Amino acid sequence: MNYILLRHGYPMMVVPTADRKNYLDALGLCDKNTGKEPYKGANATLEQIKPFYDYICAFVVRKLEFAMQLVNGLITDISETDDQQMREPISANVSVNVSVKEKIIGIIPQLPSVTVKELAKVLSVSERTINRQLDILKAENKIERVGSDKTGYWRLRY
Repeated sequence: MNYILLRHGYPMMVVPTADRKNYLDALGLCDKNTGKEPYKGANATLEQIKPFYDYICAFVVRKLEFAMQLVNGLITDISETDDQQMREPISANVSVNVSVKEKIIGIIPQLPSVTVKELAKVLSVSERTINRQLDILKAENKIERVGSDKTGYWRLRY
């Protein structure tokens, strides 16, 4: 059985029932960090929602691994209710082999006005590392800064 998350009546993400506790624990930690009032959560920092961010990253990695096994012919059943996925909870503490650059690219569309300091905290790297990666992304024409350093925002270039 799956635990289905709904937003305005439409399914957004299906969490395996076996993993419901981890999902709710991640949300609980975010509530503890931001407060249970919805208006406080709406203005949460990346650091405050990091438990949920980590959970979602691990969830997506697991689904991508499943998709890669399917593409490579290691799995022949397309069912998203794969027995192994249903039985094994998702660990938000898995090491995700994603570069800092890729993580930055994933964050920018969600929070275009994110600061170097916030990125450094969320990604657990130094501000110098973030600046270096931003410089590389700009040189590769993958991102651009619109406006000033203080009041501007980041935009992905396609």
